[in-house]
Amino acid sequence: MNNPVRQDTVKVRAEILTPVHIGDGSTLEPLEYVIRDRFYRVNLEEWLSALPPERLKEFKKLTGRDYAQKSVLTSLRRFVKDNIDTVKYVEWVADVSEEVKGIYDTKFDSPENQLPVTPFIRTGIRPYLPGSSIKGAVRTAYLNLLKSGTPSIIKEDGAVLV
Repeated sequence: MNNPVRQDTVKVRAEILTPVHIGDGSTLEPLEYVIRDRFYRVNLEEWLSALPPERLKEFKKLTGRDYAQKSVLTSLRRFVKDNIDTVKYVEWVADVSEEVKGIYDTKFDSPENQLPVTPFIRTGIRPYLPGSSIKGAVRTAYLNLLKSGTPSIIKEDGAVLV
């Protein structure tokens, strides 16, 4: 019988040097979110079921045959963005950069731009970095360290500098 391997617990303090995105495998279409001051993942079904009859009639008209095919998508986008209550009918909210806001606003009324978004993996409403991703990043950094032959420097607080 083999003896169990002893594993030490090590505290690691890390700084993310490059953008990180770990998607949850889904894609949000432009009617499922709104960007105003922040990114709002909206609950479209709940909002539509609570719309007053005159607003619901207006929404249904937008999906009817009265409008040219290309303008339907942008008309629906505009209707949702202008009318949804982002306090009451939102599943989660995220900060968004000025650059992303600018791209969204510039391409919003163009039917050629589908504006899909792939959300970050979350637990409930909070994004998180899975342990497997952190483990993979640390393993890659450690293997690169071994390959390069660069000695590590361990500071007094236990931080390892490469």
